[in-house]
Amino acid sequence: LFGRDDMRSLQRFMVNLSKQNFGKLEQKQQLQPFLEGKNLDLFIVDIGSYHKKLGVLIDERPTNEFYDL
Repeated sequence: LFGRDDMRSLQRFMVNLSKQNFGKLEQKQQLQPFLEGKNLDLFIVDIGSYHKKLGVLIDERPTNEFYDL
């Protein structure tokens, strides 16, 4: 059973996205449902759309100058 304590433990890994940005990632198939079938609006962002220092990348991938941040 997934509950409140589980949500709290995941908070440091969570970000909010605008509907527009969510739609862009969804269109690019960069999102996977988390605990599918549990009626939760939680998704996992594909590793290609996440940068360790910059966060979620919506439109552009960083140039090489950002890799050493």
